[in-house]
Amino acid sequence: MSFTIRPVTVYDSDEILSVYAPYITDTVLTFEYEVPTKEAFRRRVESVLECYPYLAAVEDGRIIGYAYAHRARERKAYDWYAELSVYTRQGCSKKGVGTALYSALIEILKLQNIQVITAVISAPNPPSEALHKKVGFVQSGLHPRTGFKHGQWRDTLCMDLPVTERDAPPAPFVPFPDTDMDTVLGICRKYSI
Repeated sequence: MSFTIRPVTVYDSDEILSVYAPYITDTVLTFEYEVPTKEAFRRRVESVLECYPYLAAVEDGRIIGYAYAHRARERKAYDWYAELSVYTRQGCSKKGVGTALYSALIEILKLQNIQVITAVISAPNPPSEALHKKVGFVQSGLHPRTGFKHGQWRDTLCMDLPVTERDAPPAPFVPFPDTDMDTVLGICRKYSI
């Protein structure tokens, strides 16, 4: 399997939604109940791209996975704290797609001066836990019975990745549109397989 990592545009939102929708309807891995409309999902993608990277893995012209970052908390002091999510098209897991997407995403977040990255995982979810450990995340908390979906209570596992030592004041957060796009594209090429 070979694939290319690239930044997403809003024109990819319908195809990204086709990857995400089965997770909503058929699993407890996202706590979302209803598949968003195409327009609502497009607005989500646009909103993320205003400040954070959104990446796709593409094989033979088809998106087989995606990952994005978003603000983890609303207050100003959280500017250097981001949350990540990754999803792969059904049948495309265990092929390095998630690892490549996350590796590129983490490197881009470093360009933005992000200091701590977090993930909130519906637990148990051994494949997701293994992916996060593989790229350096460590468990930071377990919240029992925080979500109810498909007739069952689910825990959420929090995993964090400290990006830098946080002794000195951080450099200002750099919104994704203000990052050097040549560097971003180089990072994407680096993790393309």
